[in-house]
Amino acid sequence: MAVVAVLAASSSHLPTLSNAVTRRKSLPPPSSNNADCKTLDPLRLSPSLLSIKQCVPSAAPSTSHLLKHYARLASKLALTGRLHEFLMIAEGILTSDAINSVDSSRFISRIDAKLISGGIAAVIDDGRLEDVIDFLGRLDKLGIRPFFLLDSSAIKAIRDGCGRLMHHGSLEEFVRLMEIFAGYGLFIKDISDPGGTIKFLVEKCKPEMAVRFGIHIFPIHKMDKPFLFFNR
Repeated sequence: MAVVAVLAASSSHLPTLSNAVTRRKSLPPPSSNNADCKTLDPLRLSPSLLSIKQCVPSAAPSTSHLLKHYARLASKLALTGRLHEFLMIAEGILTSDAINSVDSSRFISRIDAKLISGGIAAVIDDGRLEDVIDFLGRLDKLGIRPFFLLDSSAIKAIRDGCGRLMHHGSLEEFVRLMEIFAGYGLFIKDISDPGGTIKFLVEKCKPEMAVRFGIHIFPIHKMDKPFLFFNR
């Protein structure tokens, strides 16, 4: 097969983000030698990857095996909070000339949502909510819908992180994030109590923010009286 031939002929280095975007190199197979398992230092994504070991076959791997291998590796990196390195792998795969739309779908389907969610929760607990926002945005641009990678643990972490923003008075930032999450297909009612949030914003003399927030909970085209909650 042409794709397999391209994969076998490619180098043992996973393309970095800049190479993937500007030169769109073919997807490389995991490097191998006589040993069944070896340290993944040929990836050269970061020094932190040098301690990660993966099993690779001695024979030239198939496209399916490569997709499974890199999806598993990327998911494990995300679990440890290395979201940027997950993106480097995903972008390298999904922008490769060796990958067609079917292969892209296969790679995405092999990403472990539970591991991704665990990593997202850890990053938010570490106070890096904005890093998660950037991560989700780049996933969305790659065609990976964030909604499908967030389980209950990630949603809870997002809810707690957004709650801290409200507690500290960062209301503009809170509403901005609600708009972003709504755009990714998340149910805002799972992140913040609708009635309590609207009441809180109105009491803080932020009616325009209450409207912005309310639109994502009660879409205007579905409401008979969209601003009724201000008159209660």
